[in-house]
Amino acid sequence: MNVIILCLLAVVLARNTNGGLPPPERSYKILMLLPAASKSHKNVFMAFSEALADRGHKVVILSGLPQSSKHSNILEINHEMPYMGDSSKSVFEKGKSATGGLGTFAITLPAMARQMYKIPSVKQLYEKRKEFDLIIVNHMFNEIAYPFVHELPFITVATPGMDPRQSAVLGNILNPSYVPNLLGSYPHPLSLLQRIKNTFMHIVIPFFWRHWAVVPLIQKEVKH
Repeated sequence: MNVIILCLLAVVLARNTNGGLPPPERSYKILMLLPAASKSHKNVFMAFSEALADRGHKVVILSGLPQSSKHSNILEINHEMPYMGDSSKSVFEKGKSATGGLGTFAITLPAMARQMYKIPSVKQLYEKRKEFDLIIVNHMFNEIAYPFVHELPFITVATPGMDPRQSAVLGNILNPSYVPNLLGSYPHPLSLLQRIKNTFMHIVIPFFWRHWAVVPLIQKEVKH
């Protein structure tokens, strides 16, 4: 009898280590918002959405990129707004600016906010937002989608990795003495000068983005 019990236990443990999960209690409706996202960012969300869809959940994705999934449980909505700015400049050329390329978003994101909620498909999706059980937002560059999540359950996905600015917004302030800023990295352990530079960037980037050049302009457009 003990041998049988041990064999059954081994089978259960082996199944769990192979990634076996019990079926969900029901199918949930999930809205993924990445209206300002590159293809690489969307690739992260597609893997995520495919896994959820395979488990029976219904996923709706709002982005500005062509459809890339054929899964029956995934609906992709393309807002079709051009927002990448001057395509004649490479990402590396834009990165040489004083703001590390972030200045371009002070133009493109408010322009997107001005247009997005006037697009019929987006407007219809916004009106139905409370029908979703969960909203998932691509955290980087997507403050324009925040009206969707007001008073609703949501999570953010940091596609490029941990961003100290966004982490602080969510209540988790990262220590600049060892956590690099968004625009640079340092070898560990950081020297005193590197810590001073990093701390400066931890302050400047959030100020530029949230209080000066980007978010205030987005808020102004959304209110209109």
